[in-house]
Amino acid sequence: MFADATFGGGASFADAVFIGSALFQASAKAPENRRFSYVGFNGAEFRGSCSFENREFSTTASFANATFHDVAGFHGCKFHQGISFFGTKFLATRGADDEKTEELERAYRTLKLAMENLRARNEEARFFALEMECHRQRGDVPRLERAFASLYKQVSEYGQSISRPLVFLFVSLGAFALLYWITGMLTNPWLLLVQGQFLYDLAILTLEQLVKPFSVWTRSSSSAQLSLVKSNPLLVPIFASFQSAFNLSLIAVFLLALRRRFKMD
Repeated sequence: MFADATFGGGASFADAVFIGSALFQASAKAPENRRFSYVGFNGAEFRGSCSFENREFSTTASFANATFHDVAGFHGCKFHQGISFFGTKFLATRGADDEKTEELERAYRTLKLAMENLRARNEEARFFALEMECHRQRGDVPRLERAFASLYKQVSEYGQSISRPLVFLFVSLGAFALLYWITGMLTNPWLLLVQGQFLYDLAILTLEQLVKPFSVWTRSSSSAQLSLVKSNPLLVPIFASFQSAFNLSLIAVFLLALRRRFKMD
């Protein structure tokens, strides 16, 4: 549509709607047409695929609040530091088949690498999340890898969220405390006769797996001395080990997201 086109001092496609494919790419045969002066696509909507391949954005360019429904091709582009993807929506993460999904994955990888070169960390994380989501939805990816990717998505939105891992951590404390309470009730109902002591045991067992992972297997630890553990010397420590592993995973994801958010090279 606009392949190899030049736009004088600048061009604005604000709020434009592109129904079919929107082609703005520059060919290798016309390198003099690579450069864009100012170009704005604020609020534009690309309902089909679009291509800006091999273009050079020599001044500020804006895709703020634009919407991409299909592949957004920016392979081979050179970006100005002032380029804006503020509020831009990239809706496609799965194609008609694995090949199309992999094409989307490559498109987001290109944008991720471009933002990495510009040290735009938040945008880099955003395109990394889109790349990972495309990869997760490919049918040729092993199921175990897809399962871990799904967990990573739910727990931290692929490292974009700092708060989600902490929310899951506190929810898990309550969930495991409930699990220990059910275990004690089913295996040793007499423990419930001393209600205050039993609740204290639950608190110690649950919290110690957070601050001292896997300590339940150590005889000298506080949790190992609890009546609940002594009356279930195998089952409760196994549950506690799962809790410790889950806690460590959430803390690792939290630290990774924190580092990504505030990383500075």
